[in-house]
Amino acid sequence: MSSKVELAAEELRSALEGVNKANEAWDHANQVLRETASALSRAQSAFDSARIKLLEAAGDTHAHDFLEP
Repeated sequence: MSSKVELAAEELRSALEGVNKANEAWDHANQVLRETASALSRAQSAFDSARIKLLEAAGDTHAHDFLEP
């Protein structure tokens, strides 16, 4: 009987280890997504700024009107 309990306990430990590894992978993926979103936001801001400068350099006095809210 105790060997069945020990076997079940080992299976439970193994399952919990798998859950912990999956949770760590999930946390890492979320961190990567947050960093990616931040980088995309910075890139969008830089693109918008460059677009305004180009439009203004071309003589468009309403360059800021082209930006989406």
